Amino acid sequence: MTTKSSAAYAALAVILNVSVFVYPTSGQQLPLWQLESSIDTVRVLAFYQTYARANGIELRTNADELLRGGPMARLSLRPQRLAAKAAESPELREALIALLQRENVIVDNPGPASLSEAEMIEFRLDVVSVVASMKVAGTIAALSPWVSVGGRAAVALEQFGEAAVPHLVPLIQHRDQFRRAGAARVLGRIAARNMELRVSAPAMEAIKQALLLATKHQEDFILRLIGVRGLSSFSGEDVRTAMERIASEDRTSVVREAAEKWLRDHPRTQ
Repeated sequence: MTTKSSAAYAALAVILNVSVFVYPTSGQQLPLWQLESSIDTVRVLAFYQTYARANGIELRTNADELLRGGPMARLSLRPQRLAAKAAESPELREALIALLQRENVIVDNPGPASLSEAEMIEFRLDVVSVVASMKVAGTIAALSPWVSVGGRAAVALEQFGEAAVPHLVPLIQHRDQFRRAGAARVLGRIAARNMELRVSAPAMEAIKQALLLATKHQEDFILRLIGVRGLSSFSGEDVRTAMERIASEDRTSVVREAAEKWLRDHPRTQ
């Protein structure tokens, strides 16, 4: 794109009141409004064009070819590079966070799509990797639903510490078992690192209550197990009472054994 056409493109964007992102080294314009498209192939291609250029690659393909293993190997892309570009551009940063938030809504309220579910999952996980790599608090709400997949999202949420707690606690009661389990696991890790992460007493209490609630989920023994293990950072009579009940009554042996371990590790003081 020439300097003259680049300037004209930017002027048009101002007239239309839409956002563009200019790569400083090339002057290339990227229409960020395409990330807001209701058409999945448009969003996917716009994201990968942005992602590729941040990695020094000019993408010349379409979304369908790309997700089916087309001419560009996406494994060579580094999310940190696009995250670094986002750190330099508030418009790009907000557009990527908004993209993930939009995908979250679609995941919870699915409708007709041009691309397959497997292809969209792969695309969304790439978006999650980029947003998690930004390491800014403004990403917490968008990342929280992806705590279920572990990886970069879980690591980022854990590192946010107390700031992530209000977003994770409600997920303990989410209808999706993987989201419940992921939230409980990260809450337990935040509690275990409470001194390092400087987690306040009220936040620790919120974590404790969420994990105690997790231990009561009758249909989900994995969640009960994660809850018991996550409570290893806590003591007190309320936790002891719960552990004694679980050790004697839980119908799953591995959960009972975890509660027994808590009791051994937290002997009653005279």
